[in-house]
Amino acid sequence: MNKKILVCDNYTQESTSHIVASLDCEVNRSSSRIPMVAEVENCHALLIRSRTIINRSLLERAPQLELIITATSGFDHIDLKACTEKNITVMYTPEANKEAAAQMTIMHMLNWSRHAFMAHKAVVSHMWKEELPIGSEISEKHIGILGFGRVGKRVAELCKTFGATVSAHDPYVSIDEFKKYDVQPLGFSELLRDSDILTLHTPLTSKTKGIMNKKTFDIMNENALLINVARGQLIIEQDLFEALQSKKLAGAALDVFEKEPLPRDSQLRTLDNILLSPHIGAYTREAITKASMQAAQKTIAYFKYNEITDPLPPQADWVE
Repeated sequence: MNKKILVCDNYTQESTSHIVASLDCEVNRSSSRIPMVAEVENCHALLIRSRTIINRSLLERAPQLELIITATSGFDHIDLKACTEKNITVMYTPEANKEAAAQMTIMHMLNWSRHAFMAHKAVVSHMWKEELPIGSEISEKHIGILGFGRVGKRVAELCKTFGATVSAHDPYVSIDEFKKYDVQPLGFSELLRDSDILTLHTPLTSKTKGIMNKKTFDIMNENALLINVARGQLIIEQDLFEALQSKKLAGAALDVFEKEPLPRDSQLRTLDNILLSPHIGAYTREAITKASMQAAQKTIAYFKYNEITDPLPPQADWVE
C-alpha cells in the first residue's frame, strides 16, 4: 500500500529522499507549521519537530494516521495520551541533539565566566579591558546539573575536561551511574545551594514544570548563573525576573521560554544580567542532519519491518 508521509518541519532533503528510495510512499512537505486539514486527513505518518503541536484536535482530522516521529529529544509538544487512545505509534530521536545542546551549555558557561558579550560591546563602544570586570575560570567553578540524562551526562564530561567540580541531581539515576561519570550526587536543595553554575537538563513533566521558582531561587547562591537549554516551562519566568532584578541571582542564560517566541513585552528583555537566544540549542547542521536521518530510518524500519525504536512515552520511571 502506498503510504503518505507529511513532513511538517525542518528535515534535510537527504532524509526525505532516503524515505522515498526505500518505501512505496508519497512524501509531502506541509505548507504550514500547523498542518492543514487537507494535508493530514489522508496521511499515514507525520515527521515533526518541537514547533509542530500535535493535539487531539489535529489527530481527530487524521483518521489514517498511524505513525508520528519527532526529530527531537523533548516531547511535550505531543499529546501522547491522545496518541495512545488512537493507537498511533510515536517515536523520538533522543541521541541526535545531545552534542549540540551540551556544547551550547558550555558556551554559556564560558561566555558568562569571561564576560565575552560584555567584552564585545566594550570594544564596539571604543572601550578597553580596563572597563570590564575580571573574568573567572570554569576550573574553579562548582557546576550543578539538574537532570542526569543524555545531555546532562555529556555536559558533565565536557565540564570535567576543564577541571571543574561537577555535581548532579536526578532521583531516577543510580549511584553507580553517577560514579561512572565521576559526578557527585546531591539532593535538590543541596545542589541549588552549592552550585556556582546550575544548568537544567530535565524533561518537562508534571513533576518538573515550574521547578525553578521563587522558593528555589531563594536557596541558590546569589553569585550563581542559571542556564536553561532544556524546556522553558521548567522556570517560572516572573520569579526569575524578580530574582535577577533584585540581584538575588547573579545571571541567567536562556535558550527556551514559557511562551515561544518570547513575547515582545517580556520583562526579561529589559535585564542586563541575562543572555537570551531563540531556541537554537539543537540548531546546528550536524544535529539537524543526524535527527533528520534518524527519523527517516525509523520511518523506514516501521513501515518495512514494523520495528519500533525510542518509543514515546519512554519506558522510564520519571514518565507519569
